[in-house]
Amino acid sequence: MTRTCRVTSFYDSEGNIKDYFKIKLSILNILVEIGMTQSLPKIFLPGPPEVLTVLLDGCIVGFIPSTEVEKVVAHIRELKVSSAAVIPNDMEVGYVPLSMGGAYPGLYLFTSPSRFVRPVRNLSIPSTNENVELIGPFEQVFMEIRCPDGGDGGRKSPFPATHEEIHPTGMLSVVGNLTPWSDHNQSPRNMYQCQMAKQTMGFSSQTIQHRADQKLYHLQTPQTPIVRTRAYSEYSIDEYPSGTNAIVAVLAYTGYDMEDAMILNKSSVERGMFHGQIYQTETIDLTEKGGKSDQSARVFRKSKLDKPCPSIDSDGLPHVGQMIWPDEPYCSTYNEVTNKTYLFKKKGSEPVYVDYVAVDTKTKKNLNKVS
Repeated sequence: MTRTCRVTSFYDSEGNIKDYFKIKLSILNILVEIGMTQSLPKIFLPGPPEVLTVLLDGCIVGFIPSTEVEKVVAHIRELKVSSAAVIPNDMEVGYVPLSMGGAYPGLYLFTSPSRFVRPVRNLSIPSTNENVELIGPFEQVFMEIRCPDGGDGGRKSPFPATHEEIHPTGMLSVVGNLTPWSDHNQSPRNMYQCQMAKQTMGFSSQTIQHRADQKLYHLQTPQTPIVRTRAYSEYSIDEYPSGTNAIVAVLAYTGYDMEDAMILNKSSVERGMFHGQIYQTETIDLTEKGGKSDQSARVFRKSKLDKPCPSIDSDGLPHVGQMIWPDEPYCSTYNEVTNKTYLFKKKGSEPVYVDYVAVDTKTKKNLNKVS
């Protein structure tokens, strides 16, 4: 999905609900006028390569001679871009040409909602007019779309491009547009960076104190990048920073091949570089503990008869800001029927801090659920 992708809907550009019956009827009339033979029950025409099938939203509506199909496609695209609302501007015109061992040839038209489309510039239409056309993922595979940076795409001879990207990075996603100097890197590395950027431990939320995610990563000292792309500012990525600036030294031709590893400056790490936090929610629901017979007798409470637990308050819940070590109790429940106390201990191998305690009382008499 590119940065300029949009989704088709039931509404047109003016906010009115589309009448798909009228749209399909107007498309069929135009196709018949420019040379399509309608599909009727008693008419049988030869298939490829002499004649290509025309499908509208998955239904066969007619046949077009192979020698005329390119002219038909060019005329339909011109009507799409024109101001006259004869054909919807988000209709997908998928022309699959004849090929050996390739996809089944034909003209595939789609007007249904909930489709991805993106804008490109149609070069066959004079630039004095509005020549921006919306294309879909199916048709762009068989189109010749050039990049506006002047490159030849590695071809020995120029190719007859029919369309052009509005921006050199228009075909990339939002995350792909955040990588500066992408043309200085290998293409696979840019794709890997997109995946790593989505997995980075940044600043994913500004309301962490009101959330209860199962696990959430948070960077301690996020920074704004020194070098950024235009998309970085357009999408206000500074509101959700994803990393920290660092100076990287590359040792080339030294014989020390580190592969994918790196050496970090110990002093920088001790001063807090790349430090992060993991917010993890622990939920205790007394209705799910033990049997149903004494369900209402279980409450959060600290027993005065057991040995003291400094990390647990008198209500059986941990202190906010308390540091809890592995195997240390952090919650206490009391059974009023059996007069027994049950302690919940910290699992894992690393100490944690209690950031906040949220209780869920609802309409029950006693407190039953804590996060």
